[in-house]
Amino acid sequence: MKSVKTMLKGLSPGDLREWAGSKIYNRGKSYMDQVSNLSRTEDGFLAAWVSGSYEYATAVRYNGQGDFDHICTCPFEGFCKHVVAVLLAAMEQIKQQKEIPLLDPDDDLYLEAFEGDEGDDEWEDDDDDFDRDDSLRKTGSSRTRQIESLLAGKSKEELRTMLVELANDFPEVARRIRDAVRFESGQIDKIVHSLRREIRNLTAQDAWYNHWQGTGSLPDYGPVEKQLRLLLKGGHADAILDLGEDLWKRGNKQVSRSDDDGTTAMAITACMEIVLQGLPRTRLSPSEQLIWLVEHELADEYGLLKGVEAILNHSRYSANHWHDVAAALEERLRRMKNPRSDQFSDTYRRERVMTWLRDVYERSGQQEKVIPLLEEEADRCQSYKSLVKALLEAGERDRARQWCIRGFNKTIENAPGIAS
Repeated sequence: MKSVKTMLKGLSPGDLREWAGSKIYNRGKSYMDQVSNLSRTEDGFLAAWVSGSYEYATAVRYNGQGDFDHICTCPFEGFCKHVVAVLLAAMEQIKQQKEIPLLDPDDDLYLEAFEGDEGDDEWEDDDDDFDRDDSLRKTGSSRTRQIESLLAGKSKEELRTMLVELANDFPEVARRIRDAVRFESGQIDKIVHSLRREIRNLTAQDAWYNHWQGTGSLPDYGPVEKQLRLLLKGGHADAILDLGEDLWKRGNKQVSRSDDDGTTAMAITACMEIVLQGLPRTRLSPSEQLIWLVEHELADEYGLLKGVEAILNHSRYSANHWHDVAAALEERLRRMKNPRSDQFSDTYRRERVMTWLRDVYERSGQQEKVIPLLEEEADRCQSYKSLVKALLEAGERDRARQWCIRGFNKTIENAPGIAS
């Protein structure tokens, strides 16, 4: 047991979530009850059977340096949910001070995990987890080498026949071949048209997942993410932004009605990250790029935009560019109706625009406009605290005191519960 404790020392569920990603971690956590025959080996591996529609032999060893050695007979060639489940189950055993027995080398689990043929006969996945995220794949995996070895002796004609048969049997293979040819021949319009249709089909699906029953319906955005990356690599940033706009509008509606613990939102976020990466390479001017970012961030109710801050802070955007953004936000604020005191959502939306405008004033070198803005919006947005803090930082103690009194009286009038 000492070696297992040593291996897992300093490894927390939070570390594991960060390593595996929230999606894989959450699914692995839901599989903890499916872990059986949890064992350890002499060389520090944890091993167990993990059951789903199939039973997989899974082994994992943490090297203490932020990396894992792992084996699983499932088809997901990366840090899969079964590996997460085994690690979490082992952590729980240690927490309860229960012994994890040594695995017999003659045990079926040992033979399957360490000496098996890596699942030649069972390449199907057990449920919806067969995303094949490129970032989780092991590019030099033993399975890849095995396939390369099997194909090495085939003639060109035999390989062509095999590909045609696979394409007929598996639509995904057919699409991968078709898209590869289109990219190679520069038929980008056809790829964009096909991808737009796929986005519309995916966003029209109901997204739900029942962890207790292990059933659900989750749209697979993996192929969309892959295609967007290829378009970005090929320098088609404007096409990506156009597709991203479609995904943004439809994806927000899908997420609003989904019941899948955020799985679909995370998949759409991964696609939108590529859109954000491509934004600076589009034909939009720097000012237009910033305005696009701010407008979409203001509308981001479900956290679908990730990495916005890194783009906003890039040195390519000057004070003059931010000056244009400030003008756009000023106009937006002027067009907004004054919120009623009993309409929290309207107040919240106006306060967000005001907060952004304050930040943009500072980025554009117009700090002198910050306090007048906060004073003008304090009653509308009930943002007295922000104003008072800014006044105190500016050394305006008397004005800050007057706004404290005014804000308190207004709060008594409009929100007596908060005032008390």
